[in-house]
Order: sequence, then structure tokens, then C-alpha cells
Amino acid sequence: MPMVLADTHVVSLRDDVQRRHHIVEHFATIGLERYRFWPAVRHDDPRVAVAFRDGTVKRWPPCFRCGKPACDCRNNVLIPPQVANWLSFVTLWRSLPDDPAAFHLICEDDVHFRDGALDRLEAFLCAYTPRSQRVLIRLAQSGEDPGPVVDQALERTQRVAMSNAAYIVNGAMAAFLARSFGRIEHTSDVWLHAVVAADPTIDAFTLEPLLATDLSYNRDFARFKSRIHPKGIDESDRARQATHRMRATSDADYTELLASWGVLP
Repeated sequence: MPMVLADTHVVSLRDDVQRRHHIVEHFATIGLERYRFWPAVRHDDPRVAVAFRDGTVKRWPPCFRCGKPACDCRNNVLIPPQVANWLSFVTLWRSLPDDPAAFHLICEDDVHFRDGALDRLEAFLCAYTPRSQRVLIRLAQSGEDPGPVVDQALERTQRVAMSNAAYIVNGAMAAFLARSFGRIEHTSDVWLHAVVAADPTIDAFTLEPLLATDLSYNRDFARFKSRIHPKGIDESDRARQATHRMRATSDADYTELLASWGVLP
């Protein structure tokens, strides 16, 4: 029986009118009619501070990226927007029914599907037979040129793509992700698409050519300001970039960061 998407969920802040308008226009253009907005968690939501206080978030040192106590990584501490991004996805996964036959397309609100993407995806899904009860299908890679047309049949590969902009999970996979969530030690995309996806009980793969990208990661193609790390796409974003802190160099420095985030009194 052909696999059919149960629904499409777009993770988006309630007050982000610009991005939501983009989704409405873009989805109308590509013919994606059935979707709903899922309320994203803000960086200043009390749940973010709680996650830092109760030990859910891995603290520095060491660097959460390379694991070293001292390093040159540009972002060596998990910051509130990264934690908020995590919680946005976790709350969505928890809301989905634990049904292996129900497949869900999950997108971020700056997603851009390439021309021809949905037709190729539909053709692939109609012929797809899951190899396990839990399924993760990566469709995107952040920061890529949104222009190329998808004009060839899709192939499943084991390329690890940071696919938070657009991916498919079935209900059994969503339930597994919700159960597996515990301590935040990585960014959400690394955890989902590299760490968890390596589990042999999961049918995890990337469809290529990639069907989608985002419009905030790469400054060359950005239409929106990044909610996590500013890229300097306009004057206000450059001002935010100048004061943006995403690394610590000492215990005192990290304590100051936690205090500025409202984690410490």
C-alpha cells in the first residue's frame, strides 16, 4: 500500500508574521495544502531556564562540540536559542500518535522546497516500503542554494544531512524520539540526524538529490534572520551579531553568561 503523509507540521513562533507569511505563500505555490503551525518555544521561555537549572542542558566545560575543556570552537556552550529549538521539536514529537503507519512531514518556518521536489517525493513515497517500525527520512540540508530544480528520481543514501528544515518521521519514530530525549548534549540536528539515526533499529536515510533547504543559515541565500546565531544579513542583524555570545573562556565567563540568560540569580 502506498505510504501517505498524515500531516505536515511547521515549527514556528506564534508572533513571527514574516516567516508564517512565507510558509503560506510558499506552500500555496508548491501545492502543499494540508499543514499546521506548531508553536515553537521562545529562547526566553521559562522552560528553557528550567532546563539549564535542572541539569537537562550540558554545561561547560567541556565544549559540547569537540569535548575538550579548552578549544577554538566558535560555539562551545549551548545557548538558550539552541535549547528552545530542542524543546520545540520535543513538544511536537510528544504530540504525535504512536502509530507506525502515520507519516509526518516536519518543517521549520524558513524551509524552501526546490522546484519539482514534492512531485518527486510523492513518487518515492508511493513505492517506498519501510524496513523497520521506526522511520526517519532526511529531505534537506541547511545553507544550500535554494535554486536547483529536482528533475530526477530520488535515491536513498546514508549521507548524514542536518535536515531540521524538513524531514519525515512516522508515529513510532516520533514516540521513540520523545522517549529517548533526556539530556541536551548536542544541538537538536546533530542528535536527531547523526546520533539517534545511527540506531540500527531505525530505517534512517537521506533522499538525494536533496529536496529542500532553509532561508536563514547561509548569508548568501538568507531571507530571514537566524533565530539561533545572527549572520549579519542586515544592519540590525549585524548589531545583534556584535553582542552575540556563544562561547566561554573561563568559569567566571560562563557564570556571567548563565546569569545574563536568567539561569542564575
